[in-house]
Amino acid sequence: LPSGANFKPAWTVQDDIALANAMLCYDCKATLANPTTDVEDMLGFFNQSRPRRATGEELVERIRMLRVAFGDDNGAFETFRRVARKTEKEEQSSQPAPAA
Repeated sequence: LPSGANFKPAWTVQDDIALANAMLCYDCKATLANPTTDVEDMLGFFNQSRPRRATGEELVERIRMLRVAFGDDNGAFETFRRVARKTEKEEQSSQPAPAA
């Protein structure tokens, strides 16, 4: 996944998961090819599912970053989702277990 460090607060893998879910919910998988499509619908869903409050411009910027990283063909969205889920699992498994 592209770094999200340039966002304030930094964009996380959980934000990417929420973005992928928003894109699925609004059937916007093709949005990687055209990042300005359906942003307002996705923004509402995203902001309800995450503690961060993103702007439409931030979603468009992140989608553009994802398009550069994954392309804009039919499989790009699924590749993005798969990588986001794998990254999330890796992050979770690298965190120490809470003390009992």
